[in-house]
Amino acid sequence: MKRVAFLAVVVLFVSVSVALAQGSGPSGGPAFAVTKHMKGVVHEIDLEKNFLIIETGEEKTLLRFDLDKQTKLKADKKTDLARSKKKVELKDFQKDQVIRVSYVQDNPSAAVELRLLAEKAVELSSLPAGQ
Repeated sequence: MKRVAFLAVVVLFVSVSVALAQGSGPSGGPAFAVTKHMKGVVHEIDLEKNFLIIETGEEKTLLRFDLDKQTKLKADKKTDLARSKKKVELKDFQKDQVIRVSYVQDNPSAAVELRLLAEKAVELSSLPAGQ
């Protein structure tokens, strides 16, 4: 009987420890980053310095996003770019294209993903800042 009680205490202790560890990252910080999205029109791309400036909303607000090697570059399936290339590169994006930028809430200047949107799916007048 003592073995069963001891085993029950060990299982209880281990399950509580695992439950407390959920939701924390490797360094004790949050395990999941909150991402946000913003639609806009490409205003400028700098391939050498790896940044992109988009224009959003009716106020024509300009926002800069830094890019790195982990930034995912994608295109909607209904775009010519997606039909013609399997791997999208930064040089494939052009001025005046409508894109959606995904970024981490804690670091809004660093883009996590750029996605070229199908023009029929987006009306430029419906691009309020912050969406």
